[in-house]
Amino acid sequence: MYKARILCSIVAILSLSGVGSAQAQSRRDAGGTPLRRGMVERNPDSLPLPGTSGAYRSRLLPGSKAPALPALTAIRGGEIKEWPPGVVTVVEFWASWCPNCRERAFRVGEVERRHPGKVREIVIVTPDHFGSSEEGARSLAGLASGEDSLGAIGWDALGSSRAGWLTPARLTWVPSAFVVDAEGVISWIGHADDASEAVSGLLSGEWVIEDALREYVQRFRDGEWRDEASQRYSRAMRAGTWEDMLQALDDLDLYDPGVAGGTAAESVRWMIGNARSRALRLALVIEKAVWDQDARLLNDTAWYLLNATDPTDDEVAAARRMAERASERSGREDGLVEDTLALSLYLSGERELAIKTQERAIRLIELGPADSPGAMTELRERLRMYNESEPITTRQRKRARDVVGSGQPSR
Repeated sequence: MYKARILCSIVAILSLSGVGSAQAQSRRDAGGTPLRRGMVERNPDSLPLPGTSGAYRSRLLPGSKAPALPALTAIRGGEIKEWPPGVVTVVEFWASWCPNCRERAFRVGEVERRHPGKVREIVIVTPDHFGSSEEGARSLAGLASGEDSLGAIGWDALGSSRAGWLTPARLTWVPSAFVVDAEGVISWIGHADDASEAVSGLLSGEWVIEDALREYVQRFRDGEWRDEASQRYSRAMRAGTWEDMLQALDDLDLYDPGVAGGTAAESVRWMIGNARSRALRLALVIEKAVWDQDARLLNDTAWYLLNATDPTDDEVAAARRMAERASERSGREDGLVEDTLALSLYLSGERELAIKTQERAIRLIELGPADSPGAMTELRERLRMYNESEPITTRQRKRARDVVGSGQPSR
């Protein structure tokens, strides 16, 4: 049942793109199957683990440097300062209304007492729209056992810890926790009740951060986070909230880049036919953010922009830039990428260069393992159009499919 929910969620997103312009179909190979990596063909377990730089530098993962602590109002245990050298720190996030946080309040400071001088506990109570408050934080602190005041509790009046910690780690529940090692590196992320194993492993020298990262990512790939990210993406796309879309796509990318990339490119296609003003903005997000190393995704996005009705100068310029990057990253050895590049050159007014590029695209496909008579006919027809038509300028732009007369080829 759970897997069915996930599948339905992802299919629901992808189906949004199926109601768009019939003139911008997904590019296909000779057998009629999508050229882009499909989600059923990818095994998430075989994907490399994300790093703490590059596309994931804004995320908090096991192995990331711990962010600075926010300015807190001390409720218990005195002033909460930055990381003391040589001490393992458990940072927990609570809400004052949370029943599980109330249960943990009775045990706050236990880890410090168990490992005196080696561990410290910090609890940050955050405001939220459910009514978490400073008064509630003080009530929780009153439940704490022990006269030694071990286990500091602070109130985050500005709520800055949410943006600094919880959102980058994609934590949406309380009580959640981070275990930070003696060098200030996050070693574990998860539910606060499960943090003790990481603490013991760090103190014994047996903790392996790479294993913690693998477990963290696997929880995302197997859990409801993926389903929730799919739903967030769908809502954000309809609302046009770009930062929310990017974050949801980033989450989907951690599950499977094939799903995320396909979803984003298909969304551009859907927007071309249904929300044109948003299409270019999403295309630019794709170009800049998560998939700047994915030649096929850049190619697909460029293709959809080029096959919009009367593409604007900005759409053509963006598509050409993406097509050129896709060509470079594919080593100029992918015939369909070169075909996209040729069309972008033609619509930019560079007919002679478009002709040379289209000739190279045809040669590459002729030499490929799966020559398709249908695809070759389409590529040769475009080459004929480039040769016989007048040069296109930004003032005299003509649509390639108007000259061909048969609509966007399906491949």
